[in-house]
Amino acid sequence: GLVSSPARTPFGFTVAALERSQHTLSVMVREGLVWDHVRIVTEREKGDPEVQCSLCSWKGTAGSTRLRSHFLCQTGQGVAKCMPVTADLKERHQQLQTKLQAKQAEKAVEQTTTRKRAAATSTADNTGNAFAQPTITSFFKPELQEAADMAVADFFYATGHTGPRDT
Repeated sequence: GLVSSPARTPFGFTVAALERSQHTLSVMVREGLVWDHVRIVTEREKGDPEVQCSLCSWKGTAGSTRLRSHFLCQTGQGVAKCMPVTADLKERHQQLQTKLQAKQAEKAVEQTTTRKRAAATSTADNTGNAFAQPTITSFFKPELQEAADMAVADFFYATGHTGPRDT
């Protein structure tokens, strides 16, 4: 008998594989100091999970930044202060926060330096626009400009055009 091949999408995936992939929930690996003292109540397909603090029983939707604010007893992040947090744990979170801020500052300096370097090496036009397109004359090497001019003149001569008024 005839054996039928599985139905395929225009991109070559089998329909069965596509249906399986739509039901797969990708779960982020959550590890590190901020995740050591919370229990994930509900993992979401998108966004931060719903968590519960193991020290004070606070419950809410939070990622690592908001959890760090919770353990550091900071306000303004939409989380309750964790009053039972120990001084040692609070100090460890503060050290982590300081390291992350230093890394972010280093990255910002690196991005600024890269942008400045790109602006300094780019072509500038008469308005000071750092990313202006090069002109046609600057595109050709000076020794090739005369040859290019002659090639254009030969084209117009060969096609019967003698100048701009020729219609």
